[in-house]
Amino acid sequence: MPQSWYFQSCETVPNYTLETGALIELNSGTETGIFAIMTIDDEFAECMLLTNSLTISDVKVMQQFESVKVLHNRLQPSHYLQLHYDDDHLRHA
Repeated sequence: MPQSWYFQSCETVPNYTLETGALIELNSGTETGIFAIMTIDDEFAECMLLTNSLTISDVKVMQQFESVKVLHNRLQPSHYLQLHYDDDHLRHA
């Protein structure tokens, strides 16, 4: 089930293709975490947390490699990706 309500909406869309393996960020309002897209369709993306942990509410903390399904309007461009983009490396991740 999608869990978009944990994350902030985003007005800035990534300037790269949103596909399996792409890095994005999700902002819980408290913290921002780096995620990899595992699956994506026209409405939702299932994303795996790459950051060690991410506080998403007062009582919920995601741990590294946990996944969450969110609406596309929650997917923020990855600042890490902008600094370290290597398309060939992402395809082998």
